[in-house]
Amino acid sequence: MPGLAPGFLKAHMQELLVIGQLIEGKLPLDWAGSPLEAAYTARYAGLAQPLDEWAADHYQVFGMEVFPFASVFLTAEAQMGGAPLEWAAEFYRRSGWYPKTQPDQACAMVRFLDQEIPKDREAAGEFLSAQVLTWLPVFGLALMQLQHPFFSPLGKRLNEVLATCVRELQPSPFEIPLQHLTPEFLADPEQGLKEIAHRMLAPALCGVYFSRVDQLQIAHALELPVSFATRSQIMPSLWYASVDYHKQGELVQALSHFVEGWIQGLQALPAPLAPWLTPWVVASQGTLASLPLIKPIS
Repeated sequence: MPGLAPGFLKAHMQELLVIGQLIEGKLPLDWAGSPLEAAYTARYAGLAQPLDEWAADHYQVFGMEVFPFASVFLTAEAQMGGAPLEWAAEFYRRSGWYPKTQPDQACAMVRFLDQEIPKDREAAGEFLSAQVLTWLPVFGLALMQLQHPFFSPLGKRLNEVLATCVRELQPSPFEIPLQHLTPEFLADPEQGLKEIAHRMLAPALCGVYFSRVDQLQIAHALELPVSFATRSQIMPSLWYASVDYHKQGELVQALSHFVEGWIQGLQALPAPLAPWLTPWVVASQGTLASLPLIKPIS
């Protein structure tokens, strides 16, 4: 693979490129010694149509559950595009590198990091801190939460490799502007269930990522009828159904339990990532503290 850094970091960048390929939907010809090869074999090798099953799983995970774009994690809209895309694109322009995919997609960032390390380790460290570590470890945790036999180990391994990159490049932490659910927001009469649901779906506004599966599991546990819709459609349905079935308090408890587990997951990630994860922990804790303040609707 071209453009890799020498020494210890080289092997880990090779593996990070493999992970980027997998997120993009491409099976690597060379797994670079990654333990993910064994995870792939365990999940798919014995199936009649392993490539079809792989493609179906990939679409399910990255097309419906956990979206591999910085803008989904770092914007109030939780949609692709916006400032994170422009921030990444500016780094690329300054270096004279142009991605083949959306600039804030995980695979583009990994490729750029690989190209930049041999040329300018300081600039690579800046990019790692400001563009990658602000959201990619949280993306990895969201994959881990899915408990998928292949893509959850991928999320775990992603964070292990990112931690190695931090140890090697030693970048300075970057301030991440996150918000969370607040008593002031909940006290505003203009903010109803629709607005609360929106904040809970935007990681930048609550510190937490709820996948589609996460929300459906809560609905099933509470016996609340919600359609098998998109990720953005389920959370509002959960809140409205909780009112119709007089289970709003139970929904708050279930969401609080999920957020508690999410905080524990953040705190359990590799220690070198902690400076970038602390803002996520603080935002999640703020949301957790405010959830019980949501007023019941009769």
